[in-house]
Amino acid sequence: VATGTAAGNRTLAEIQAVVRAEAAADPTAHFLWAFPAPTDPANSSVRQDIIAACGVAERTTGVMTKCDLVKGEFDTPAATLAIAAKLRTLRADEPTLGGGWIAMANACSVKEATSAWEAAGRPAGDGGLERFKHEDMRTREKATFERLLEAAVTDEQRSLIAPNRAAGAHTLHDHFRHVVFDAAA
Repeated sequence: VATGTAAGNRTLAEIQAVVRAEAAADPTAHFLWAFPAPTDPANSSVRQDIIAACGVAERTTGVMTKCDLVKGEFDTPAATLAIAAKLRTLRADEPTLGGGWIAMANACSVKEATSAWEAAGRPAGDGGLERFKHEDMRTREKATFERLLEAAVTDEQRSLIAPNRAAGAHTLHDHFRHVVFDAAA
C-alpha cells in the first residue's frame, strides 16, 4: 500500500489509515512489503510503523527485490553472503511475516528483451513481443538465481535465498495462488 500511494508522498498516519481500512474491509486481504536488497534492514521502519502498528503481519509477505544489485558483482560469494544475511535478519525480526520472504531479481530490461526479440526474427506467434518479453524475463531471472545460488558458500545461504531453490516472479505467483486462492476455496 505504501508504495502504491500517489507519488509515495502520504504521511505515516495516512498510510496506516489506508492499511487499517483495507485490513478491516477484507479480512482475507494480503499485503506485500517490497524491500530493496541493496538497502539495510535496520533502516526500514515499515515493519514496526506500518505492519506491526496495523496488525497485518500474519497477512503480509515480504518481497526482497533487486537482489541482482547487491554489492557490485552479483554472482560473487560476497553478494550472496550479503543477501543471505539480510534475509536472515528480515525473517528473524519481529513481527514475523505470515507469508514469509521471497527473493526477486530485476533480470530483464525492456530494451534488452526487445533487442533479443528482434534478433530472434520478431516471432509473432501467441502474443508476439509481450509474450517474448515475459518469457525472456523468466529465463533471465532463473539464470540470475542459478548464478547466485552457485556462488553461495554454504547450504544455509542457498536455503535463505531460495528455499527449495524457489525464488523470483514464478515463486511469488505460486505463493499468492496458494495463500490467496487456495485459502479462499
